[in-house]
Amino acid sequence: SSTEKLAKALTKTLTNSRSTEDEDNDESEDHPEITVEVGASRLRQLSACLLAHREFNCCMGLTIAVNVLLMIVELDKNTSCKGEACESLFFWAINLSFLTIYTLEVILRLYVMRSTFFLHPMNILDLTVAVFGLAEVILADILELPNVKMLRLFRIARISRIARLFKYFPTLYVLVRGFSRAMEAMMWGFIMILFMLCLWAMVAVDTIHDISVSVHSESGNEWCVEAVT
Repeated sequence: SSTEKLAKALTKTLTNSRSTEDEDNDESEDHPEITVEVGASRLRQLSACLLAHREFNCCMGLTIAVNVLLMIVELDKNTSCKGEACESLFFWAINLSFLTIYTLEVILRLYVMRSTFFLHPMNILDLTVAVFGLAEVILADILELPNVKMLRLFRIARISRIARLFKYFPTLYVLVRGFSRAMEAMMWGFIMILFMLCLWAMVAVDTIHDISVSVHSESGNEWCVEAVT
């Protein structure tokens, strides 16, 4: 009847709207919107517009890409030298320049978002990268302390900052989002498989252990005796 068709159409519309809202919520969690409260200063409003601008984010993505390429060149150069010969003023200045850019962006986001800055994982990641980068500069270059090379590993975390550009490439965003959800399902699948292995191992030990001992005890094969224990 027409009433049933209308009810089915309404149910389908509600389902589609809910799925769209879920996708929007997922995207907003990964890519937080830059907003300021009503009555904010003119400088905060301009800063928020700058951070939300597509060209600004694309420039930051290009900066990260160039930084990654230079990191590869620097690592390749360091593998072919020893001692003080590995230290290059050019790469030191370049890394310091990139660190300055990242730190200024984090400070700008903190100034605009205030307390909401800490509600988004990507912002926490950016802050962590900047803090460890500054710690490396202070400990290794200023204080000249030894054994701080482990801090340089956090430079690799800068690559994750390029994830902010995924929202401008819908196909890539869907691919990465689907991969992350598949990894979550694989993790629970691994836990289930581990549980089943433990379960059947207990059954095997309870039922086969006595038989294994009786069969192999006379032959002196200790490995076979202890195999099912």
